[in-house]
Amino acid sequence: MLKRALQKQSSALHSSSVLGGVRLQGCGLKQLGGLTRGHSTVDNEEVGRFNQLSNTWWEEKSSFAALHTMNKLRIPLIKQSLPLSSEDETTPLFGNKILDVGCGGGILSEPMARLGAQVTGLDASKDGIEAALQHRDSLNEDILNRNLDYQCDTIENFVIGREESFDAVVASEVVEHVASLDTFVGSCAQLLKPGGSLIVTTINRTQLSYWLTIVAAENMLSIVEKGTHDWNKYIQPQHLQHVCQQHGCRLTLLHGMSLNILTLTWSWTQNTLMNYAAVFSKSIR
Repeated sequence: MLKRALQKQSSALHSSSVLGGVRLQGCGLKQLGGLTRGHSTVDNEEVGRFNQLSNTWWEEKSSFAALHTMNKLRIPLIKQSLPLSSEDETTPLFGNKILDVGCGGGILSEPMARLGAQVTGLDASKDGIEAALQHRDSLNEDILNRNLDYQCDTIENFVIGREESFDAVVASEVVEHVASLDTFVGSCAQLLKPGGSLIVTTINRTQLSYWLTIVAAENMLSIVEKGTHDWNKYIQPQHLQHVCQQHGCRLTLLHGMSLNILTLTWSWTQNTLMNYAAVFSKSIR
């Protein structure tokens, strides 16, 4: 049971679709030059792995289970980070325009849209976007039809012509996969309105995360295939803070996140040695 739970945790935490600095197959995208678009790369092995999982995004007992339960922390965090509407308690995010970067099948996009936000789910994986669209359309909910749109693109392409369009950019379980953190954060910052929020959840690069995700999950227990994780791409909070500061976004919140690997439920913690959430505010000129 413990091995199965660890497998779910490991797969879920590293299955958010790759975006920003990485172009995935199926979108017909081309490499672009320029300051914010010059470091994009393609990881075909990782692309293939995500494509194989695309039909399981909405199976709550699949490898995405921990992402479903993470919404119990992510949604309150997003609400805390944005101005709330007092007009209707059921749609407190009304009036906010949110970009969900690396949305995958829309696990986080849908609940944000139900709370009244105008949400764009962005992913460079054609299979992921197709799964998200199919699930949204199958529900046929008026609020989702009105408030939720999906785009298949990379963030460095998507930003062109959309500068300062969003009240919040959410990058949940994504930044540890991107090829260029600077390119990714720079594009996010360009998309934010002055005073807007960049909301990130990710994995810290520590000895603990190395032992749990590399040594235990891959080498000792063979829970996941060797090479699934790249510990060197995990991001320490101080490094993320530094990169965001370089793009005019200051840290306003940093909190640890803890996953119970037996129940796949999440809770807040002061410990940031494994998973953490960070919120940044774009400077007002």
